[in-house]
Amino acid sequence: MKVQDGQNMADVAIQEYGTLEAIVDLAQANGMGVTDYLPAGHDLHIPKRVYNQRMMTYCKTNQVQPATSDSTVRFGPFSEQFNPQFE
Repeated sequence: MKVQDGQNMADVAIQEYGTLEAIVDLAQANGMGVTDYLPAGHDLHIPKRVYNQRMMTYCKTNQVQPATSDSTVRFGPFSEQFNPQFE
C-alpha cells in the first residue's frame, strides 16, 4: 500500500488492521522502526494477518485513513532561538 500524506506507522496500522497492536509487526515487516518517518507515496508491505476482524472490516468498509503526522511538529523541548545556544 502507498502511504498517504501525513501518515505514520500507527496510522497505517489502524487503517490496514483496525488496531495499534499491528504496529510492531508492520514496522518489522518493512525493516523500519515504529517511529520512522513515512514519506507520502512510500510503498509499505502489508503482511496478511488479522488482529481484530471486526475493526479491520469497519476500517476498510468506511475507508478509514488516519493521517495524524504533522511535519511541523518539533520533537525538541526548546524553541529554535534557544537550541543554537546549546548545540
